Order: sequence, then C-alpha cells, then structure tokens
Amino acid sequence: MKSILAQRLKLCRENKKLTQIDVYNRTGINNKTLSGYENDVSDPDLETLKILAGLYEVTTDYLLGIDDNTCRSDNPNGADRKTSLDMPTEDPALLDLARQLKNLPETDRKEIESYIQYKAHLNKNNEHAATKAMGN
Repeated sequence: MKSILAQRLKLCRENKKLTQIDVYNRTGINNKTLSGYENDVSDPDLETLKILAGLYEVTTDYLLGIDDNTCRSDNPNGADRKTSLDMPTEDPALLDLARQLKNLPETDRKEIESYIQYKAHLNKNNEHAATKAMGN
C-alpha cells in the first residue's frame, strides 16, 4: 500500500488536472522524480514538498497526512496556518529564481529570506506613509 504522501501527491496533481510534464514545466521537478514520489519509491525533500504544496494549493501538513484540511488560509486572521510556499506557476523568471534558491546552502537561503523580509517591511512602511499622506 502506498504512503499517504504518495497518494496525496498524485490526488492533488490530478485534482489540478495537471500531468507530470505540466508539473515539470511549472516547477522544474523532473517527471520521473515526481513519478517516484507518487509511486512511493522515494520522498521529496522539504523544499520540493513546499514547492508541490504551493503548486497544488494545499498545506505541507495535508500532503504529509498530518492534517486532513487542505486549506492554507483557514486561520481566523486570514493568515496561512501551515507552512507552504506559494509558487509563481505562471512566471518563468520567478520559477527560475526559486530553483536557484533551492540549490543554495541553507545559510545563504536564510540570508536571502531575511533580505526579502526586510524589503517587504520597507515597502509596507512606504505604502503606509503614502496612504497616510493621501489622507491629509
């Protein structure tokens, strides 16, 4: 019997009406590798699991069988309750950046993540200041 991860990976892909080649085109995950995941031959690493969860619009906990709720935004505050990576499935440049980021050492990825959070914080503050200025 296949693991719950293998079953759910295949089910989610089919629910999105995607072929394994479609998943490859959107994520760069080789279709033979994906087939191995879906047939319980091997398991994806954490980064790959996040990419697939983002593509399938489910939580990593759902894929792993920890949670049966597929929704990522069921938190009353509207924030994502589970860890997931929203992959830009239609933007090849962003997909390429995600692939490059995946191949970096953990310390480099954390440094880039911190920088992105810093820039997002600056942008949020700039938007807040602009909105406040418009209100005056």
